[in-house]
Amino acid sequence: THLIRPENELYQYSAIHSLNILTPFGLRIKNTSPELIIAMEKERSAGNILREGKVLTERPIIAIHPFSLWRYKEWPIGNYIKLVNHIGSRYGVSIVITGSMEERGRVAEIVKKSKIDVYNLAGRTSIGELAGVLKKCSLLIGIDSAPAHIAAAVGIPTITIFGPSSPVSWAPRGKQHNIIYKDLPCVPCRQKGCSNSKVSRCLDELSTEEVIPVIEKKLDEIVSD
Repeated sequence: THLIRPENELYQYSAIHSLNILTPFGLRIKNTSPELIIAMEKERSAGNILREGKVLTERPIIAIHPFSLWRYKEWPIGNYIKLVNHIGSRYGVSIVITGSMEERGRVAEIVKKSKIDVYNLAGRTSIGELAGVLKKCSLLIGIDSAPAHIAAAVGIPTITIFGPSSPVSWAPRGKQHNIIYKDLPCVPCRQKGCSNSKVSRCLDELSTEEVIPVIEKKLDEIVSD
């Protein structure tokens, strides 16, 4: 038995770090891009969910995933309300908000305060159905959470808002994926909020004025196609 010292995970994409365990055995994975094959029944079910929700699928669909089990990863809810109103009125896209059943009430708050039609899909999908819904979308805007990786694996672009966690380790890879974070010297601290307080100054101070231009640039590309 031989001990193998892995490379420092802090400076590696998490998936590559895990795959490197195979290297001492002469095994290398050439294509490290994630790919998720969705079962046909899940794709059909995803289509039904959009139809039942009266989502206007003839328009580009933008998915937003604002919440996390770990709240110190979340951008303030008021910013999402501003974001939804801005991109909905400017681009005329359909906006769906995803999340768990436990997050459905908080998503409803965004929907209630929005000046445009926004569709609450929180708690409406299984993981497979979520993948099916995201595959029908043109973009996912969200935080450092599983749906960003599901979206990347079904082939749609993502914009991920990062706080204390490291985009080097956790951001989807590829030119079609963008990250946004507050430029502070402590970012990323890799803690559970500032000094593990579960409150993240880097997210609380990240303004819509900093975030919206990145999203506009991506949406300009999407609506012009």
